[in-house]
Amino acid sequence: MLQIVNHTPFEPAFSMFTDKDGRELVTVVLKAHLTLPAAGEAVTLHPEPCEIVNQDLHTGEPGQSSLMLANELVPEKTATDIALVGSAHAPGDLATTQMTVAMAVGERRAQLLVTGDRTWKEDLSKPTDPEPFVTMPITYERAFGGCSAPQEGKTPAYCAENPVGCGFAAKRGDARGAALPNIEHPEHPLTHWQQKPPVAGFGFIDASWQPRMRLVGTYDEAWQQNKAPLLPDDFNPDYFNAAHPDWVQQPFLSGGEPVQLDGFHPDGPRTLRLPTVRPQLTFNLGGANHPREAALWQVVFFPNENRFTMTWGANFAYGKMPSRLRHVAIVDTNHFFRNHQPPAKDRP
Repeated sequence: MLQIVNHTPFEPAFSMFTDKDGRELVTVVLKAHLTLPAAGEAVTLHPEPCEIVNQDLHTGEPGQSSLMLANELVPEKTATDIALVGSAHAPGDLATTQMTVAMAVGERRAQLLVTGDRTWKEDLSKPTDPEPFVTMPITYERAFGGCSAPQEGKTPAYCAENPVGCGFAAKRGDARGAALPNIEHPEHPLTHWQQKPPVAGFGFIDASWQPRMRLVGTYDEAWQQNKAPLLPDDFNPDYFNAAHPDWVQQPFLSGGEPVQLDGFHPDGPRTLRLPTVRPQLTFNLGGANHPREAALWQVVFFPNENRFTMTWGANFAYGKMPSRLRHVAIVDTNHFFRNHQPPAKDRP
């Protein structure tokens, strides 16, 4: 059994994989649970422990709800996933019918238009007036998407980018009295029932939704005969990046980037800089050391809970004899949290 010798205050985990070329890989991830500071405060380690997510977690029934947290223990990532799990919060706790929220990380910035509950009028001339709200979940259930009403003998039309949303209509009858999205791009509000605006959000994209689904490759008879059970040759590793396409950051974030989250606290925005952590993983294979720099695979903000997580990852091809893979040592070469004590014991 591979031993992890962890000299950091972060949570490690590992798993074995086989890539599409048949190489045996071990992936190690390292996760930090951090505080989202108020003005004038520094980022610190969160007092509560964190767990590495080793399977997709949905907001409800899988296949019928959006992805809340994506599996972090994957073979690789080609970019940094940036996501946010939370709700818009009206300024001053005063109910509003519409507001904007914004997330900025490094050079990336985007706003979402958040509107109270409303429906199309029966004549489809315009929406009803929005209902006031104090908080509004930023989920894909409340963004543009959805399915048409089922008809016997026919496959329902649906929004491939977000089949659990609202506002999608294949015919006029589906639109009458139907709910409109609460979460929209400010530049693309829904103004006509036939409109198909882009899906807006800061959350993760389910593996069965587009555009992720088109990256999974071709599983046809030729694959079955010549390649199975390995991944197909046209499998694209970008598939493992689960953030909204607008929030898949390439090149990887490196730490130190400025962050601003606006519209999630009644008293104003939160600003910080990502910690500059430099994890180095040293894999010992048959007595020989093989160092690898871990990349920042994921950053997830939970603004209403005043916390966020950062997850780094790296993989190593160890060949056909996993027993020769003895241990991996983990250090933060930048010693960012040097004032915090490392774990009391090494973690297997």
